[in-house]
Formats: sequence, C-alpha cells, structure tokens
Amino acid sequence: MGGDGSLYIPNIQPSDDGEYTCTVIVTPEKAIRKVTMEVSAVPTCTVSDSRLEMHPDTERSVTCYVSGFYPQSVRIHWEKYSKVSFNKAKLDDWTYTSIPVQNHDGTYNVRSLLSVRPMSRDEDGDVYSCVISHRSLRDPLTCNVTISLQPVQEVTCLMIGIGLGIALLLLLSLVLSVIYGHYIRKAPPQVLDVAAPELIHGIRTTLTCPILNYRPRNMEINLYLMKDDEETLVDAWSIRQTDSDENRSLLYRPLVLDPVILPPVHGVSSCICYIHITPDKQEHHGAKLILEVHHKALEAPIRKGLTLWVTGTLEIRRMDSPIEKLQGHDIILPCLFYGYEASPLDLSTVSVRWTLRTSEGERQVYWFNGGIHFQNRPESHISESGLTGGDGSLYIYNLHPSDDGEYTCAVIVTPENAISKVTMEVSVVPTCTVSDPSLEMTPDTERSVTCHVSAFYPEPVTIRWIKYSKVSSKNFKLDDRTYISIPIQNYDGTYNMKSLLSVRPMSTEEDGDVYSCVITHRTLKDDALTCNLTISVHPLADNTVLITGAVLGILLLLLYYFSHIRKAPPKVLDIAAPELIHGKQTTLTCHIVNFRPSDIEINLYLIRDNEETLADTWPPRRNENDEEYPLLHHPLTLLPVISPSINGAFLCTCYIYIIPDIHVHDGAKLMLEVHHKALTSPIVKKLRMKVTGKNESYY
Repeated sequence: MGGDGSLYIPNIQPSDDGEYTCTVIVTPEKAIRKVTMEVSAVPTCTVSDSRLEMHPDTERSVTCYVSGFYPQSVRIHWEKYSKVSFNKAKLDDWTYTSIPVQNHDGTYNVRSLLSVRPMSRDEDGDVYSCVISHRSLRDPLTCNVTISLQPVQEVTCLMIGIGLGIALLLLLSLVLSVIYGHYIRKAPPQVLDVAAPELIHGIRTTLTCPILNYRPRNMEINLYLMKDDEETLVDAWSIRQTDSDENRSLLYRPLVLDPVILPPVHGVSSCICYIHITPDKQEHHGAKLILEVHHKALEAPIRKGLTLWVTGTLEIRRMDSPIEKLQGHDIILPCLFYGYEASPLDLSTVSVRWTLRTSEGERQVYWFNGGIHFQNRPESHISESGLTGGDGSLYIYNLHPSDDGEYTCAVIVTPENAISKVTMEVSVVPTCTVSDPSLEMTPDTERSVTCHVSAFYPEPVTIRWIKYSKVSSKNFKLDDRTYISIPIQNYDGTYNMKSLLSVRPMSTEEDGDVYSCVITHRTLKDDALTCNLTISVHPLADNTVLITGAVLGILLLLLYYFSHIRKAPPKVLDIAAPELIHGKQTTLTCHIVNFRPSDIEINLYLIRDNEETLADTWPPRRNENDEEYPLLHHPLTLLPVISPSINGAFLCTCYIYIIPDIHVHDGAKLMLEVHHKALTSPIVKKLRMKVTGKNESYY
C-alpha cells in the first residue's frame, strides 16, 4: 500500500548469492532496479596430524582439510616457523593443493598436502602452519602441525669404533642400496580421487586427479565413460606421447586427458592428471567417468571412478561491447542461449522477448511466445529455425535513430529463464553548408556568415571556427567571434544546429584567407567535417588626401552614430525547448540579438483554451509602493541576461524557468512578447508545450 516491494528471505543459503532484479509494474508504466547480495560461509580447517614424531632426514606427508566455505575462491599456503631463528618461511615448493569440490549444500571443500623432511635436531619443535585466506575471514585461518624429532641415542667410544668399522665395511653396499632405493627400485603410484567442480551444460570444465610418488616415470593412463552399464574408451595417454611431443588436439573433443608430469622429488615422480570436459546434459548426466592407471610397480591397474552430475542452468552468451551502426543499415542483435535439456527445442515451451530502453522509457520490440510472433517494430523478426538450436537473435532492417538504446533479451525455456543485455548505438553522419562560400569585402567592414549543420544523430556535436592566414600560413581559433545555437530535433529523430561567425578583415593582406567551420561528431571518429569560405578583400579607391580625410571624418561620425546613437531593432529567434517532464524543472531559451539601446521589455503569456494570461514580465512591474505586482501562481519565471556585442549592439539570452504540470501546461502555448524603442510593434514568438509523465521505483 505504501510503495514498499522489499523481499524478505530467512535462513540465507549459498544458493541465494547473486544479482536480484525487482520489476515493478504500475499499469501502464514499469520500472526495474537491481541489487547484488553476496552470501558467504566461513571455512573450517583440520590437519591429518597435529604433531609429527620423526627422525632427522626422514620424510612424512601431512594434509590440511578446509571445509564448508563459500564462495569457491580461497587461497591456501604453508608456512614454517623456526624455533631457533624465530623466522617464518613460505613452503610453496613442497605443497600440492587440489581444486575445490562442491558439497550438496552449495559450500566447497579443498585439501592441501605438505611434504615434511627435517634435516637436523635444530628443527625439533618447529611449527608448520596451513594458512587459509577467504572473503568471509577478516584475518587468515590457521591450523598448525608441530614437529617432534627423536634424539639419537648416545653410545660409548667402543661402540662408535665398532660402528665406524661396520660403516667402512658396509659403505659400498650402502651406496649401492641408496642408488637402488632412489633410482632403481620400483615404487607404485598413489592415485587420489578425481576432483570435479560443478558441471554445467556446455561450459568447458577441468577435473583433476593427482598421481603421486611413483618410480620409474613410465606410466599409461586410460579414460573410460560408463553409461547404461557399457564402458567406452574415450582417451588414452602414455609417457611416450609427452617425450615425442605429439600434437594432441585438446579443444574440439568433449572428453580429453591432459596429464602434466611434475619435476622428480627425492627420486620419485608425480603427475597431475587434468581431464578437460565439455558437459552435455543428455550425454554425461548420470554417467560414470573411470580413470585407469597402469604402472610397472602395480600387479593390477588402479581405477578411480566419478559419477557425473550435469546441471542445465539456462544462460545467454554475453556481449559487453556496444554494437555501432549507421542509419539505414541492417543489424542482427545476438541472443545465443544454452543449458537446456531438449535438443532440438520444442518451441511450444520457448518464449523470447526483446525490449528497448531509451531516455523515454522501456518498450517492447518483438516477442516470440510458444510459436506466436508479436512484431512491435516493423521490419524485424526472430528465426524459428534458429530458435530450435538456441538462437533467439533479433533481425532489424533499415535502422532509425529511434532504434538507439539498450536492448534486453529475456528467454524462457520452461521452467527456466535467463536475461541478457546488449547496447546498440545508431548514428547519422552530419552534413554542413555555409551561407556564403565566398565573401567579397573591403578592409574594416563586417559581414556575418552562418554554418548549417544538419541531420545528425546523436545530439552531442562540437562546432568551432578556424581562420587560415595565407600570409603567415598559420591557423587561428575564432571562438570569441562566434555564436552557436542549441540543437533542434527533426521529425525523423535527427538534429540540426547552426553557428554564426562575424568576419571583419582589417587590411588587404587578408585577401584569400580561408575561414573553416569544423564539426566533430561520434560518426566522424578521428576525422572532422569541414566547410570552408574564402574572403576576397578589395582595396579602397585611390583619392586625394583631403577627400580621404573628409571621408574618414564622415565615416567616424557615421560609425559613432550607428554604433552608439542609432536605434537598432532586435532580432528574436525561436524559443528552444528540451523535453518537458511532469514535475521536473526545465529551462527554455530565446535569443534576442543585435538591438540598441539596451532598454528592452519582455512579457511572458500563457495561452490555454484561447484565454491569454500574463505569467511574468521583465523588468518586473511595480505599484506606487514600489512592490512587484503579483502574477500567475504557475511556476513560470523570466530571467533575461543582457550583454554587449562586439559591434556596439546588445545581446540578450532570455531564460524561461518552468516546472511543467501535465494538467496545466500540456497542449498550452507560451507567448514571448518583446518591446523595444526601435520597434513600431512588439515581436511575438510562440511555443506549443507537450508535457510527458513518468513512473519510477526506488529502493
């Protein structure tokens, strides 16, 4: 009842994480807002052995289990704290961390293995720490393992001597046994479980299976897919393929082995076996993946199995870059979706709705719903043959400026749905003309020239004037001698604009100089559009000094009269108005140029139902107590700004402030009446107002 559509969610779960969209419809208007919620679950950690009792120069492994965290991104590293030096050191070279595995509640587990090999009694009491960093933790989480080294028992001198003698006798056999134990004796591989992240239909994913501590390095791996009790070999690998650098295609097969052999440590080899899969819900969901490892130290191969669960979340391939097109061209707006179960699709279960959001609001462009087409934009369509394969792209022919904006493709494949957005920028290249391509003048005279820039879109455009001097071969900007109007929109959505330049050559040296109107616009990229005019400056007639002096005197008198005494009537341009929105303050402008003297009177009238009402005056009218007469209560206010011109005349920019009321102003006329001493009757300019209304939804 009070405009609050907030959503209350008790007992937040990881599956609640993501971007929420609230769509509000108050017939017939609509508004959409988005908010992102980040759900986190704090990890816990345990270690396989909190205290390791060892002898120097022996090796043990310890595992750190990190459980129940969300989101998936987590960082784990090992640190060693030395009791002797009080220093901490990272141990990245002696660790292996698996990829996170998702639980049924949406949280993740991961494990990290560390190989510990103390070399002397000085390391007794050293602490190895598994350090976990995660979004949910302000400070890292730590699990510790303490090393306890057993002392070497004391012996007598006699026993030492006997031992040395025995050592000398057995030295050769010891060396041979070490060589055998580290480089010759076979060691069977330890094959860990296959770790798999979430498998999503059509999304390339990598599974991992660590194979550790085997010797020799020769090994063979077979990959099988079991479905409906039938086992099929899908890929095979051996160390000979790596040694021969055989080119194995990894990109275009749905299941492929990609083992990576790690450098040997203490004479044994290890391998991280990557399995690349492009899940297909129909092909792989419920099937069993079997990894079979063959090695000389094994009597029978080791087999590890994993049942595949493929989710079919409907998604649309994103396109982040805007699409740029010119008016009149054709376009295909992409909407490629995947993650559905049935292939080909049953179109009776499919809905694809395209909408367009512009500054004026959101409107429907095209809607395909269960086999029925609703075409709102003429010359557009969606291909049914494309829809059966997951292609809901929109074809639009003969683009117009009204097609510019942000498009939304909303796809429903019952019961799932997905939304994607793409921005299209429609542009129209401007054209330009000048009122006089060539000007014939005499020194110290003044002429005006207009540059007309027409039929461009979008509205932002820059116009400037540049003078090229034939004598100095230099360019000069003329910003202080120009006037630029505001853009005026045409019926087809394009805009027109004009710029005025005052030209006043001072000597015949300016004969042949070129004045350029330079236009920059989105459609022109790094190039500018230029319209040129060339001036021809003719010398004055050769008269006697007396006549010249007399003429100059008369000209000075006339110049003073025309520039400071003679009345000049104002020129009133049309009232320029942007879009009028109900309740939103807006400024209209009207330019009054080239008048003298500066005294001017302006009346503003509101005409509605053929009734004319005075809304404001300038200067304000006052009564005998020097108080302003009260006028309309409508929010209409005049604010003229008068400034001197370069030719002794005056310019006035008349601002009209209005807070539009759709019930009062829509369809009414504004009338601006200008009075001046040089006018025999006032000049009147009228504007019919169109007020629109909008609805908004806020958080």
